[in-house]
Amino acid sequence: MSTAIDLDREDWSDLTADAILAQETETELPRFTVDDAHWLGERIVSLAGQKESDITVLVRHGHRSVFLRAGSATVLDNEGWVRRKSNVVELLDMSSLRANRVRAGDEVAFLANKAVDPAQYAIHGGAVPVRVSGVGLVGVATCSGLVSEADHTLVVQALADLREHLS
Repeated sequence: MSTAIDLDREDWSDLTADAILAQETETELPRFTVDDAHWLGERIVSLAGQKESDITVLVRHGHRSVFLRAGSATVLDNEGWVRRKSNVVELLDMSSLRANRVRAGDEVAFLANKAVDPAQYAIHGGAVPVRVSGVGLVGVATCSGLVSEADHTLVVQALADLREHLS
């Protein structure tokens, strides 16, 4: 399992819509229980390292929030962000960062096209679908507090680590 992620990098141009789709496919799990959701949430926090105080993490099992952790430097607004990003995954069955890339970052057009409330949806990176082989979408793992791409990368790496853990 990985231990270090460069969360401070400036160039995230490799995170194209196609690359993100590949990540989503590669992190499909053999199962996803509530205990696995707790493991995943803790893993996201662990991977954040010294930035753990800056992030809020939410993991949903189905539509049920089973893990929520707010770092000491976060505010209530971060909890709103994880909820809004998670809602995008449930609406579109894709990561919130891929939704952003597919729409060239045009959140206004996304909100108008989907006729959704901006207080409930945000196409910013950090929410990733949790999928089980042969089942599909079974949950969402979300991080907020860093730049969108760093939030996304933490969740994807934690999902990859969970997949390895379950093997």
